[in-house]
Amino acid sequence: MSRRAALLMSALFGLSTACIGTSQPDFPPQVNIFHPADRDTVSGVVSIDVDAADDVAVDVVRIFVDGRQLGIDLYVGPYHASWNTIGLPDSSAHTIRAEARDQAGNTATQQIVVTVINGTQ
Repeated sequence: MSRRAALLMSALFGLSTACIGTSQPDFPPQVNIFHPADRDTVSGVVSIDVDAADDVAVDVVRIFVDGRQLGIDLYVGPYHASWNTIGLPDSSAHTIRAEARDQAGNTATQQIVVTVINGTQ
């Protein structure tokens, strides 16, 4: 848009010429694993719960344990996955990672470490 056209639009519609022809940056999403907490001890079937937000929209959330994705891509919140720890060695540490991607392709991740204690197997 030419400067003259921008000024005309400003005069006709009361628009600020500072905003015409500029685009707002799209910020990366935010992601937070809120259950379990970092350094928690877990057992049995563990509920993994994640919050994700974006200035435009979250496109997909993925939840991983030790690098392997649990289940399917999550397109609608609340973001949740179940992880069966039965059969894992007691006192073993595992990394849970959540990844959120927005519609512009920006990503954010958070990871935590938990310890499995199921008792005598």
